[in-house]
Formats: sequence, structure tokens, C-alpha cells
Amino acid sequence: MNKTIITLLFLFTVRAGLTQNSDLDLTEITVPDSIEENSTVSFSAKLKNNGPDSVQTGTQLTFQWSVNTDTIPANFTLDTTFYTGDSIELFSPPFSLSPSDSLTICVSFNFQNDTVTSNNEICDSTKVYLYNNFVLPGNVKFIQTRSQIILQNARVSELRIYNLNGQIVGSTNGAKAIRTDQLKNGLYIFTARFRDSDKFYRRKVFIR
Repeated sequence: MNKTIITLLFLFTVRAGLTQNSDLDLTEITVPDSIEENSTVSFSAKLKNNGPDSVQTGTQLTFQWSVNTDTIPANFTLDTTFYTGDSIELFSPPFSLSPSDSLTICVSFNFQNDTVTSNNEICDSTKVYLYNNFVLPGNVKFIQTRSQIILQNARVSELRIYNLNGQIVGSTNGAKAIRTDQLKNGLYIFTARFRDSDKFYRRKVFIR
């Protein structure tokens, strides 16, 4: 066989082996339940490789992240082989958020050899409660005794107490007070929502 033909066949085989034809699929966006007002926050999304090929280390993907009308582009370079059936978690650039009743968070991406493009964008329209560092509205007063926490003069929707692992250890709906005498001594997070506000308030409390 002619050497030129052999060389061309070899080059074709190598190029075919390097082609990465895969269906990459955005499967979900993770959004926190509450965000501090005027803070900077990142969101995450999961990207799955549905195959048939693995995507090689060094491949660059171009993403567009948006929150409401704000859009930020971002490039992501694979630092390891992205095998068929695997998922990776991606994080957005930081967004500066201002108070809003709801957020529409979207992410889309472009991959040159993507075999299916209909699943290259995902959005989450969600209500995210914004909190500040417990600046209470109006004439509401925070009172802590040895047995309970009281929000005096408040139109309370929900009170919760979390331990430092993020687990709810106490909650009430509609009551102005929540008992603490059943809790072990230590540091906790107290949160409150009010009937006439979408804001989410919290503060650290020490129970003893």
C-alpha cells in the first residue's frame, strides 16, 4: 500500500479517536433557602455526561449564568476525564443580589461536540428569602429568657432554631415565642419570618 495512503489512514484514525461526541445534560440547580440582603452569592448546577464518549481532560466548556436580568459568562476547563455516566458540580461566578421577591436563575452551556442541545439550559424560578443581620421591623423586640425566645409586638409567620450542623431543633408557626429549655447548652441559630414581609431574619443565640 502506498505510504501516503497509510499515513492518511493513520491520521484519520487518530483524529476519529480524539473526537468526543457526547450528550452533556444540565440536570439541576441548587439554590439556598435564604440569602443575606446585598450579599454576594454563588449557585451550583450539576452536569451529566450521557455518553457515548468520555470527554477528555483539558476540554473547555463555555457557560452563561444569569440571575433575573444579570448575566455573567464563565469558562470551565475539565481537570480530569469526564466519563460516561458521571456528573460534576459546577459553581457560578459570584452575583451581587438586591432584595427581590423571587429569583430566576438560569445556566446554559456550549460544547462543540454535543449530540443533544435541547438540554443545554436549565432555569429555576424560586422564592428565596432574604435576611439581614436581624434588624427587626418596626417596634418588634427580641427577648430571650432561660426557657424561651419571644418576639414582642410581632406578626410572626414562623420561628425556627437550628443547631450549628443546620438541623432544625425547634420550630413554631404563627406563635410569637419558641421554647428553648429542652435544648442543650450551646450556640444556635434563631430565625424568624413575619406575615407582612418576605425577608428572612436570623441571629446567633446562646442557650444555657
